[in-house]
Amino acid sequence: MHACWPCFGTVDPTFGLPQHGVLRNRKADEIMENGVVFRGTDLLGPAYDEECEVRIDIVLTRMGLTHSLSARLLRPASRDVFINPGLHPYFRTPTGNAQARAWKGEELRFYRRNHGPISTSVGHGADVNIPSIGKVQMLLTGGWSRVYYWRDSRRYLCVEPVFGNSMKYGDSRCLLLTDKWFNMSCAFQVSQD
Repeated sequence: MHACWPCFGTVDPTFGLPQHGVLRNRKADEIMENGVVFRGTDLLGPAYDEECEVRIDIVLTRMGLTHSLSARLLRPASRDVFINPGLHPYFRTPTGNAQARAWKGEELRFYRRNHGPISTSVGHGADVNIPSIGKVQMLLTGGWSRVYYWRDSRRYLCVEPVFGNSMKYGDSRCLLLTDKWFNMSCAFQVSQD
C-alpha cells in the first residue's frame, strides 16, 4: 500500500510501529471500485486501542490520477489520538536520473546516487522531472507540511508528502476525531517535455 499510516517514518519502537506504518502488509477489509477500506482497532498501532476506519482511493482522471487518504474514529476515543500520515508514491527513473522541486522554488538536487531522505517544506505541490518520461506535477490538498525525497535504487525516486512536521509519531499536530473525516490527497498530472 502506497501510504504511511498512522505515521510516516522509520521503525518507531516507542509506539511499536513498523516502517511506513501498519497498512503496508495488512489485508483490506473492503475493496471498492477505486480503492480500499481498512477497519479495526489495530490501525493506530499498539499505543492506541481505538477503532478507526481508513480509506485509500486512487482515481484516474484525464490528465493523471488522484491518490487520497481519509480516516476517522468510529467510536469516541478514551484519549486524544494523534496521527502523522503520509503518502508514499514511487516514480520510475529509467535513465537513473530525476530532478524534484518543491513549489516554494527550492531546487533539491539531481539524484545521481543513492541517498535519503531529504526533507523540505512543501508549499502546495512539487514537480518531478524524469528524463525519457516527462514532468509529473503533484498538486496537494489538505494539511501537508513537508515533502521527503529519497531513493535507495537508481530505478526509482520517492517523493513523499507528509502531513506532520516531524518524523516522530507522538509529535504530530493532527488529532483524529470521532465521525469527522481527516482528508488528504495528491493529484498527479503528467506532461511530456
